[in-house]
Amino acid sequence: MAIRADRARAAILRALNDAGRPCGAAQIAGAVVSMGLELQPRTIRHYLLQLDTEGLTSLVSRRQGRVLTQAGVEEAAKADLTAHLGIVAAKIDTLAYRMRFDIASGHGTIIANVSCVEPSLYGTVLSEMDLVINRGLGVGRRIAVASGGGTLGSVTVPDGLVGIATVCSISLNGILQKHGIPVVSRFGGLLEIQRRQNVRFLNMIEYRGSTLDPLEVFMRADMTRVRDVVL
Repeated sequence: MAIRADRARAAILRALNDAGRPCGAAQIAGAVVSMGLELQPRTIRHYLLQLDTEGLTSLVSRRQGRVLTQAGVEEAAKADLTAHLGIVAAKIDTLAYRMRFDIASGHGTIIANVSCVEPSLYGTVLSEMDLVINRGLGVGRRIAVASGGGTLGSVTVPDGLVGIATVCSISLNGILQKHGIPVVSRFGGLLEIQRRQNVRFLNMIEYRGSTLDPLEVFMRADMTRVRDVVL
């Protein structure tokens, strides 16, 4: 129990640190799922009260939620990195296992990627997405949209922004597993494409040997050129 409590506390601190803004228990619950933990909002509120007492978190308001104090930021940074190795792989396995989409009926839950953008950029974003989808580089052709304060799955869209959900490729893992085909996601990588033909992988990061999502690493490092492929 002590180990689980430590993992829960560390996950909550990390979720608040990654968010960079006030979050409530429901938002944190959605974030810690991606870390391989499933905690109910009620349980998270219990931990948050403890963290408040220790001076690691501070309540902004009941509507907005909590933020890390400076001591909380330092505590989150002290987390043992080795404890987080493989956390991305655990996230993929957990999400695929929880998916309930059935191809035959067309009903159930899928895994989605959620992005939040300024309303003024919404039209531009849709146009760019349309290019990718029409070139067959997207997973599926459907999106879900929610305005500020709305929810997309377990994600609450911040006020003043628009949330856009797209089908995540991990959904394929869940579909295959549902039909008795075991799947293990090993690597995230950069694929070179020339004249719309796959050429080779240029870089790869193993999920179980990383504390970060490899795909997010590549995007933040500005190593992807999806628009060059679709034009």
